[in-house]
Amino acid sequence: MKSKNTVKRVLDVALTVTLLLLMAFQVTEQLAHEWLGITMVVLTVVHQVLNRKFYAAIFKGRYSPLRVFQLIVNLLLVLSF
Repeated sequence: MKSKNTVKRVLDVALTVTLLLLMAFQVTEQLAHEWLGITMVVLTVVHQVLNRKFYAAIFKGRYSPLRVFQLIVNLLLVLSF
């Protein structure tokens, strides 16, 4: 279980670094920007697969106002992607 959490954390850091590099378009130029975009999509899909239990737990438990807000934000992020 520890190794899975470590993989998730490394993946989160990789997503963050990739996003920062994507935003630095003037530094990375066109070709690198395109490859970074492809990398971002692949990392995001892997992230979603590793965190699939989130989707199974959406309809379980009680909903506080904070949980409703977090759910809305998460669903909007998924829809925007």
